Amino acid sequence: MVSQFAVIREANALIVDLDKIENSTEVAKRIAASKSFLSLSAAIVLGLGLLIFVFIVWSVLG
Repeated sequence: MVSQFAVIREANALIVDLDKIENSTEVAKRIAASKSFLSLSAAIVLGLGLLIFVFIVWSVLG
């Protein structure tokens, strides 16, 4: 899970850099526009991590 957050952090830095380019290509514009999808991906990774933790605690204690 830590490596997934590291990839999301690096992708966020890439999106910020691509957003600063003035004469960018269409691909760079589409990648830079995907920041909300990246935030959603981070939330999903966090939610799945918490869900797995809850299931592990539940299986050990209950």
